[in-house]
Amino acid sequence: MTSKDRLLLNGQRILRVLREFSFESNVDVEINYITDNDGTEETYTMWSIRKIMDNLRGVISGHMTEAYYIDNVDGDDENTGSSSSPFKTIEKAISIIDPGMSVHIYLKRGQNFTPTVEYRGVVGKRLSNNSIQFGSYGDDSDDIPKIKFSWVEKDDDASMSKFTGFNCWINFYKVDIEVQDYDGDCTTEWNNIFNEYSSMNLSFYESTINLGNKGNLIEAYAYGKQILMFKASKIIGDLSDILRLNGGTMDIGQSSLTIEGTDGADKVLKDIVAGVVRDADSGIPINVLSYSDLSD
Repeated sequence: MTSKDRLLLNGQRILRVLREFSFESNVDVEINYITDNDGTEETYTMWSIRKIMDNLRGVISGHMTEAYYIDNVDGDDENTGSSSSPFKTIEKAISIIDPGMSVHIYLKRGQNFTPTVEYRGVVGKRLSNNSIQFGSYGDDSDDIPKIKFSWVEKDDDASMSKFTGFNCWINFYKVDIEVQDYDGDCTTEWNNIFNEYSSMNLSFYESTINLGNKGNLIEAYAYGKQILMFKASKIIGDLSDILRLNGGTMDIGQSSLTIEGTDGADKVLKDIVAGVVRDADSGIPINVLSYSDLSD
């Protein structure tokens, strides 16, 4: 068995050991484990932990995709997350995702999933270099699953928990998103449900994103670049900055995207994109790329 094969077979186990113990990057670590092919115990001395973890992630992510199932009625976060032993919450599935991993998260059809509400909280944990696809399982006659966000107030601020990460792709395949309307008196609203630290790329297929009267989908901060793709989907919301540029850039692709206010009034893409910077001479946007008309 080659060195690469051994890493592939045992990589996840090693990653979990390293994650559970806060090793310094310059400390040598010996790991004993049983090989899967013949039961022989082998010892590896690991130097430069950061480099080893980067190599492991490259090997693992190129060959393996985890799958977790969520059932908020019959599931339990102490389960294994398999189809026969599902988790109860999305937070549990996200909390155990290692950096660099590809993951499918399947939500039970006919159910709503509400992440724990914390002031400016994070759903599960901050993600890093992950590819995550939300899909569904169960009876095809049931409604597609929905992820619902609600507000919490603290002092004069209102916020909701959000997905956050660095250099990630998050895909929603026939999964809806809904943000509760906000009618409180707070003067500051932290209202984006996806928060990026470098690049948080999103795609939606046959999904409805209902952001209510105060919800924002994502904000592109300085040095960040977002790729957003919508196919056969709908955005509902009242704000003019549902897609907000704040020093970063966006590439927006869409096919059969419908946009409307909460009152049902039709909108177009330029009605929900804020912070567009234009060339002084031509008026062409320089911080957002879209095949849809974004002219003034």
